[in-house]
Order: sequence, then C-alpha cells, then structure tokens
Amino acid sequence: MWSYTQIVSKQAKGWPGHNSCSLGPQQCKRRVHNVTLLPTDVRNHRQKHSKRNNCGLSEEDQLWNQLQSLADNGSDVTVIKDANDKMSVLFLQTAEMKSSWQRYPQTLFLDSTYKVNNRNMPLFVFMTCDGENAGIVVAYALVIDEKSSTVSHIIDIFKSNNDCSSLSSVTIDKDFSELRAVKEKLPHAEIILCKFHVLKAFEERTKKRA
Repeated sequence: MWSYTQIVSKQAKGWPGHNSCSLGPQQCKRRVHNVTLLPTDVRNHRQKHSKRNNCGLSEEDQLWNQLQSLADNGSDVTVIKDANDKMSVLFLQTAEMKSSWQRYPQTLFLDSTYKVNNRNMPLFVFMTCDGENAGIVVAYALVIDEKSSTVSHIIDIFKSNNDCSSLSSVTIDKDFSELRAVKEKLPHAEIILCKFHVLKAFEERTKKRA
C-alpha cells in the first residue's frame, strides 16, 4: 500500500572510514597524505559523493525512490502532511514485518527514540516477540512530535493495516501521551508499563527530592 503527501530528507551516507574517528565532529581532524581534513571537508565530500552516486538527485528524490521501491515490493508506506504542508508522519511496514505480526499478534511493544535522523523527529518502533521471547520489529513510524493525537494517528494506521483482534497486551514506557492513545485506540488490550522506564523515572524523582 502506498500513500504519499510529503517527503522528508534523509541523511546522506557517510564518507568511507569517517566513523573510525572517536572525537566529536567539531574536534575531528584527519591527516591523509600530509593534508589536514576538517569536518567541513568531510561533509563536502559526503555531499559530492552522494550526488555522484545518485545521478544528482536531491535527498528528497532519493527518499521518494526508496519509498516507492518498498511500496512496489509489498511494503505499507504512508506519508502524511500537516496543515503547513510539512510531513507529520512517515509510517513504514515491510511485507516481512507484516508477516511477523500475523504470526505473533498477541503482544505489542511501543516505544520512541530520538536523534536517529537529521530532522530530529521522534521514531516510534512497533515490536512483538516470538515464541523464544525475542523481539521482532513489526513497524516504524517517524513523527513530528509525541502528542497523544500523533500517537493515536500512527496506531490508527497500524490498525488499518493489521488485524489486532488477537492483541492482548501493549507495553509502553511511562509516557502519558502514549498511555492515553493506547487506552483510546486499543481499549481491549491490557496496558503494561515498562519496568525499566518506571524504575528510571522513580530514581530521577527521588534524586530531585533528596
């Protein structure tokens, strides 16, 4: 399934070998054949290398082509824009992810992470677990924010693409936006708070009051 409204840029792949430098980007300097390379040199090389390998296509066009290729091969790709014509949601579920959910539809883990893209957009990960208790990713959603309405939106997309009638529990962290959204959109499922996040929040609150 393919739904397109707006494209978000994707960070260009790195210059070969740049990850081996352990310093921060402002501190990193390299000497190659007695020539000092600064971070700006590395960035310029990456941009030039990316354009050459992609026939001069912009990052937006590169992403469009990748998403189109995924959709053509059975992936569910949904891109939604807000009132300002900017991307608010990019939902992706490959055919393999969908198949994993069909095999293990009883448990859902929902969590977000940061700083995984050059737009600093939160990335939500939908996961389940197999018979050996190993986690399996069943969908990704790149979103503009973590408001309850946004989380509700990506849950709606997930529900429209997948059968959730066998879902018995949803594990989330202590975020109240996620809690409200799950209660509203998946009322039949038991909500479980992640032990790690709960203990972490308790520890932080305790230190503040000490």
